[in-house]
Amino acid sequence: MMANCPMNVPGTQVSAAEAVNGVTITFTAPEQVVELRRRVHAMASMHNEKHADGSSHGGMMGGGMMGGGMMSGGMMGGGKAMDGMKMPPSRATVVDLELGASVTVIPIHPDDLQKLRSAVRMHVQQMQENGCAMMEHGHGG
Repeated sequence: MMANCPMNVPGTQVSAAEAVNGVTITFTAPEQVVELRRRVHAMASMHNEKHADGSSHGGMMGGGMMGGGMMSGGMMGGGKAMDGMKMPPSRATVVDLELGASVTVIPIHPDDLQKLRSAVRMHVQQMQENGCAMMEHGHGG
């Protein structure tokens, strides 16, 4: 969980941008590109395994990517701030970049696109502010 958090790689920066049919999260760490890429690939694999059945629990953004909840309610104090902003089922694809890697997340159900984008933006903001710190609390109250 914490061991694979990209935000634990020193110097990591994260940002989000809308993609054509989803949202892209970009992680860069000029000093430790190889380690950052490894962690981003591991997160995306975990996400896709958890969402293989199309469910909305677990996964990269629903409690699995970034460990036990960095991208879910766990990162934001046991989910209290995330009420109504659950991550919809989605698939993640990683692309290596010169200074890191990006993950494009696409909702399994196209109707969830705006909900996905909003949730990802909120999670990225939390990562920018808190890194992996909130993950230690896990998810659930």
